[in-house]
Amino acid sequence: MGRLLPLILALLVPAASHAADARLFLITRTPAGVTISVDSLPPGQVAVFPLAPDSALIDLVFPVGPGQSASLVRPGDAGMLVVRHRGDALQVALRRPDGGMQDRPTRKLADMAREETRVCVTGGDGSRRAFVVRGNAEAWADTAGPVMNMFAGKLPFALKDGDWVVQTETWRRPAAAAPRGRMALTRGRYLTAPATLPGGKRGRFIVDLGAAESIVSRSFVPEGQAIEPSAMTEYSSRGTRLLDYRAGGATGPAPVALGHTVFPAIELGGLNVDSLEAQVTELPRGLGDDIAGILGIDVLRRCDRVRLNLPATG
Repeated sequence: MGRLLPLILALLVPAASHAADARLFLITRTPAGVTISVDSLPPGQVAVFPLAPDSALIDLVFPVGPGQSASLVRPGDAGMLVVRHRGDALQVALRRPDGGMQDRPTRKLADMAREETRVCVTGGDGSRRAFVVRGNAEAWADTAGPVMNMFAGKLPFALKDGDWVVQTETWRRPAAAAPRGRMALTRGRYLTAPATLPGGKRGRFIVDLGAAESIVSRSFVPEGQAIEPSAMTEYSSRGTRLLDYRAGGATGPAPVALGHTVFPAIELGGLNVDSLEAQVTELPRGLGDDIAGILGIDVLRRCDRVRLNLPATG
C-alpha cells in the first residue's frame, strides 16, 4: 500500500501574515484498517495528494457546510486532490487524469471553526468506521450511532473492494450553554420525552441515539420562525449533484426535509436546551399523532455528560 505523501507548493498570491496553518483531515487506509490522519497546510501554499488504487488516501474531509454530503470513490477515479490555503479560506478540487477539474465550494476557515462533522466511511470490503471532526481542529473515532451511507440502495452496482463512500453530516455548534437538567422519559414503543416551547406549544419527542441529527414536524414550528433550505450534495467521478435532503435513524428514513430551523429554547422533559437546530419534515403518522419530533445525538453531544437510566423489565 502506498504512503501518503502530499506535494506542497507555494502560491503566487501571498497570504495574510496573521493567518495560521490550516488542518487537513484525511481518511486513509492502513494495515490496521480505516483511520483519520491530520496534515497541516501553511497559508499561501498548495497541497497535492495523489489518488490511485494503491494510494493510502481515500478522501479528504471537506464538507460543503451544514447538512449532508458524500463522496463516492472508486479504483478508477485516479487523479489528484488539490488543496489551496488562501489565508482565510480553503479551496479544494479534484484534478482528473484528463486534466479536467471538479471544484468543491470554497470554505471560510472561520465558518469551519464553528462546525462539527460526523464522518461515516463505508468500504466495499465491509469496512465501517465513523469519526468526528470538531472545529476543524481535532478528530477522533466515533462509536455513537450507525455508519450512514446515503448511496445505499441507490447505486446501479454493489460496492466492491476498493470502492468507498465517505459521508459527512455537519452542523454548527451553537454558542449557547450546554443543555442542562434531567430528562423524564417514557418507555413504550420508543423512548419519548415531553417537549414544551416558551409559547406553551407541546408535543413529544422520540429520543433516537441512532439519529445523527434532530427532526421536527412542520406543525410544531411556531408561526414566523424561519425555515432555511436543506440539500444533500453528492460527489463522484460523474460530477456533483444536489439531492433531496433526508435524515434517518432507528425510526427509519424520514420524508424529504422542508428545510432546517432553530428553536431559541425548548424544554424536553426537564432538560433545557438553548438553540436547538432541527430538520423540518412531515413525520410519518405511524410514529404517533402526538410525536412532534425526533431528538438526535447532535443535541445530546452538547451535554457535558449523558446518563440513561431505564427501569428493569420483567
